Amino acid sequence: FGRYGDLVRAAVRRKLHPGLRSRFDSLDFAQDVWASFLAEPGRRTFDTPQALARFLTRVAENKVVDAFRGRFEAARSDIA
Repeated sequence: FGRYGDLVRAAVRRKLHPGLRSRFDSLDFAQDVWASFLAEPGRRTFDTPQALARFLTRVAENKVVDAFRGRFEAARSDIA
């Protein structure tokens, strides 16, 4: 966490739409990334630290995209 925490938060902030920043905290996304990563320890192996960094960045970006899609779909299906 100490080595990759800032990287994960930066990935979240880059991907987080400005309109959602008031509704979501980047630290919540970062915690979600770590929870997903640690849910199945030993399942993944990485050849280099850069490979792990790329993986964590991609997970962070996907978490933000999923939240954006969820918010957009909910707003789109809300008739009122």
